[in-house]
Amino acid sequence: MVSSGSSRPGTEDMPQAAGIRDQFELRVMQQGETCLLLLLWDQRRQHLSVSLPMSPQLTQRYELWRKRYGRFYEFQAAAPIGNSGRLNPGSGDPAHDLMVAEQALVQAFRRWLGEGEGRLIQQAIRDRLMALLQQDAAVGISVLITCQSKALSRLPWEQWDLAPATASADAVQIFRGGSGLGTLPLGDRPKPKRPHRKPRILAILADDPSLGLPVDGQILRTLSPVADVQRLTWPAHLSPEQVKVKISETLRDDRGWDVLYFGGHSDETATSGGQFALSPTVQLSTHDLQDCLEAASRCCLQLAIFNSCSGLDIADGLTALGIQVLAMREPIASSAAHSFLQRLCQHLSQSQDVGSALTAARRSLAIDDKFAHPSAHLVPSLFINPDQVPYRIFPASWRQTLTRWLPTRQEGWVMALIALIALSQPLRINVLLDTRLALQAIYRHATRQIPANRPPVALITVDQTSLNLASENIPDFQFARPHEIDREYLSGLVSKVTSFGAKTV
Repeated sequence: MVSSGSSRPGTEDMPQAAGIRDQFELRVMQQGETCLLLLLWDQRRQHLSVSLPMSPQLTQRYELWRKRYGRFYEFQAAAPIGNSGRLNPGSGDPAHDLMVAEQALVQAFRRWLGEGEGRLIQQAIRDRLMALLQQDAAVGISVLITCQSKALSRLPWEQWDLAPATASADAVQIFRGGSGLGTLPLGDRPKPKRPHRKPRILAILADDPSLGLPVDGQILRTLSPVADVQRLTWPAHLSPEQVKVKISETLRDDRGWDVLYFGGHSDETATSGGQFALSPTVQLSTHDLQDCLEAASRCCLQLAIFNSCSGLDIADGLTALGIQVLAMREPIASSAAHSFLQRLCQHLSQSQDVGSALTAARRSLAIDDKFAHPSAHLVPSLFINPDQVPYRIFPASWRQTLTRWLPTRQEGWVMALIALIALSQPLRINVLLDTRLALQAIYRHATRQIPANRPPVALITVDQTSLNLASENIPDFQFARPHEIDREYLSGLVSKVTSFGAKTV
C-alpha cells in the first residue's frame, strides 16, 4: 500500500543559504507481520507512506550478530529476541566471525529496505537531495527516524544507504527520535536559555575500577581549550542517599550545564526510563532525576552523552525532556568506549556539530579499529527532536575572549574609584594619611598602648608675631612652605621650649 501527499519531493521552498540541511522524518511502526513507514518532509506538509513485510531473515541475521558480538567482547550471552532456528556456531575466530555476521546483517537490512515499496522512500530522499545539490553543493539532508518498538530501534538504521553514489558520505545524516516524539507538539518542549560563552560540561564517572573511567576524564579534559569541563566527585564515606542528593544539587546549579557526560554501567528499564550505576551500591534512573533534569534542560542543558551500555530507554527518557542524547544501543566494551570518546572529542573540539562528529567517529572506528573493536561503530546513535539542530561547541570569537577578561559592573566601579584616588594627588595624600592616622589611633586604643596617667601636653602655636620677629632677626628667613621650617628658627623654638623644662619636644 502506498499513499502520498506529493508524488515526489520537488524544488519548492528550498533553502537558499549554504550549509542548511533539509529534514525528513521517518516514522517506523510494526503492525503484526507488516512494517509501516511514514515519510514526512517540507514542514510535514508532504508525506509518503509505504508498507513492508517483516523479514525473518533480517531477524535471524541480527540474532547471529548479537550473539557473536557478545562472544567477542565477552559479554553475558543475550537471549535471542525471536525463534528463528539454529544459529551458525562460527569458525573459532571470534573477530572474523563477528565481522562476517556484521556484513550479513547490514546486507540483509539494506536488502529489506531496498525491495518492493521501500525503494520509494529511498528514491524520494535521493530526488530531494539531488535537487538541493544543484542549487548549493554545501547543503544536505538529515533523516530523523523514530521507531515505535525496541526491536525496530535495535536495527542499524545508520547503515541505510540513502545518498547516491555521486554525493559525499556526509550528504545524508541519519538521527534517531525517541518513541512517540513525532506527535509531540513542538511548542511543548522546553527551550533552553542562552548558552554560556564557554560551554560547561559536567562529567559523572562511576566508581568502578574495572572500567578504567579515569581515561574518560583525561579524554574529556582535551576539550578544556573550548569548554569548561568539571568532574563531579564524592567522598567514599557518603551514603547512597547522600550521593544522589549531591548529584541532584549539582544538576540544579544556577549557572547551568550545556553538556552532561556519564561513563559507567547502564541498562534498559522501560518503567523507569533506563538506569545507570554510580557504584555497586548506588543506582539511579532518569525517572529519579526527572525534576532536576527538567530544570537543567530549561536552563542550558542541550546534550547528554551516555558512553555506557544499552541506553535506548535512557535516550527515550531524556529526549522527551528536549535534551539531545548520544547513547549506545547495545553493550559496549570499555576499550571501545574509550576509543570512541577520543575520536568524538577530537571532532567536537574542531567545532563540528555532534551529528557530524558522531559520523566521523563511527567511520574512524569502522576503518581504523575494525580489528581491535569490530562492530563497535554500529552501536552509538544520536537521539534528537524533530525541531532541533545537532549541538555544536562554537569557537570563541575575539569578542567572547575579550568579554571574559572584562570586569563585571561591580569590579568596574571599584577600579574606577581606585583610579580616581590614584590620579588626584592632594586627595590621595590626604585620604591615605588620614586613613593611616585613624587606623593607628584605633589600634593603640584597642591594644591599650596609651598609659592611663598621661603627663600634661602643651601645644605651642607659632603665630604671625613670632614669624615677623624671625623675619627681622634671621637673614634670608622664608616661611612660604610650612612643612619646610627654617632650621635657625626651629632651633630657637626648641631652645625656648627647653627653657620651660619640657622633657620631650
